[in-house]
Amino acid sequence: MTASVSSASPAISLAGVGKRYGNTHALRDVSLDIAPGTIVGLVGENGAGKSTLVKLLSGGEQPTIGRVEIDGRLVNDIGPKAIYELGVRVVYQEGSFIDQIPLYENLVLYERTAGRSFLFDRKAAVRRTEDVLRTLNVRASMATEIVANLSPSERQIAEVGRCLINAGAITILDEPTSSLSKQGAHQVMEAVSRLGQAGTTVIYVSHILEEVLEVCQRVIVLRDGQVAGDRPVADWELRELVNAIVGRNLETQLERARERAADPGPDASQNGRQADTVLALRDVSYHGLHGVSLAVRPGEIVGVAGIGGSGKSLLGRLISGREPLRYDGSIEVMGTEARAMSRKRMMRRVGYLPSDRAREGLNPLGTVGHNLVMGKRDGSAVFIRKAQEDALAQSCIDTYRVRCRGAKDPIGQLSGGNQQKVLLARAYLGDPHFVVLDEPTRGIDIGARNEIYEQIRRRAAEGTTTIVISNEPEEIAALADRAVVMQRGEIVTELPRPTREEVYEATVS
Repeated sequence: MTASVSSASPAISLAGVGKRYGNTHALRDVSLDIAPGTIVGLVGENGAGKSTLVKLLSGGEQPTIGRVEIDGRLVNDIGPKAIYELGVRVVYQEGSFIDQIPLYENLVLYERTAGRSFLFDRKAAVRRTEDVLRTLNVRASMATEIVANLSPSERQIAEVGRCLINAGAITILDEPTSSLSKQGAHQVMEAVSRLGQAGTTVIYVSHILEEVLEVCQRVIVLRDGQVAGDRPVADWELRELVNAIVGRNLETQLERARERAADPGPDASQNGRQADTVLALRDVSYHGLHGVSLAVRPGEIVGVAGIGGSGKSLLGRLISGREPLRYDGSIEVMGTEARAMSRKRMMRRVGYLPSDRAREGLNPLGTVGHNLVMGKRDGSAVFIRKAQEDALAQSCIDTYRVRCRGAKDPIGQLSGGNQQKVLLARAYLGDPHFVVLDEPTRGIDIGARNEIYEQIRRRAAEGTTTIVISNEPEEIAALADRAVVMQRGEIVTELPRPTREEVYEATVS
């Protein structure tokens, strides 16, 4: 892959840039220049400052100190619309298409809403979209299809196509392949190469380091809000890049972890059979999951690590009954095949804390008490009469140290950390077979996080089996007796007693 690199003034220039949120420094003294037509990889752990830098370049945030220039123009104080007019395009991981309209309408949506013309030439829009899709080496017939009918890889490639049809000088791609198959990822990387060849400056943000080294010309490493490495791609080796990201040498860490995994210890089997298991998956495939096998023992905390799109959240939803039980393979809960249960029964016997508490976890109009016992009535194994609700809720409030006046408080008046404690208490309520906690400390402060860790460990010590799903290697290392790492819907590594560094390296390599 080659791209033309101009000797003209930088397409992007940052000089002494810092961004502070209260006492937290998200970026510190970042200075760099990016030449036009260059494909640059931006890598770093979660919290390293990548997202903040993207927000500064797209106009979503302004720097606290320093200068941000696009094509020689100071852009410190202008917003997203003005940045767009300067030719900056951002493709976010979650996408930005409207599902219910055809692809071609999505790709020309900005032009239609910018007031450039009262007339809309449908044939011209379809033709332009088809031309872009051919440039990206994908089927042109996608142009007239409803976006909801496209595959994940087609949607992601079309997001790149939006950057071509609304020609911009700079394109920022945020985790463009994390939810794709290897074939889909390869198609996206080919599209990115074509952008570079056309003279577009590309910032490629990704945790998948092999892809970064394949498609980029230069790699910038952020660590703790600062530039920890900046070299041409030819000067980086994969292991050296991982070391720069985590800030220490990992030469033998993962090898030692794999040796421990090969010797699971005397309690792992009995007479050649797996020790008593609470949950056993054998060669499970379901939508984006492929051949997943996993056995979880009583009282164990098992961490499930992986970047967004790895399949870990889908796995959590499936084993907790939040997805239809239409999988290939076998899932046994307490020795009973899950398909032999009703989903309703499974949902009531498996505790679950969703990753998005606002959308999936809470009834925002309900009280603390209502949210605590939601789903534990009407024929469940834990039958709760209304008269018992307040007493039970108060017990949970006391046990999990939820800071509120009482069970009748509106849930919306609680802080994020206390709302999360309510969801945690509900997951453990009623002696479940096991609990699945998806991002249990997302969006909460360090004090609430430590309290939640304390509760998870306490319940495990009492014998409750817990599966912790997290994007954060530190969280997996802090909680898990054993961790599995997922990539593209498969379990690729198992790590006994994992360290943060082992989890991170296994996740990205």
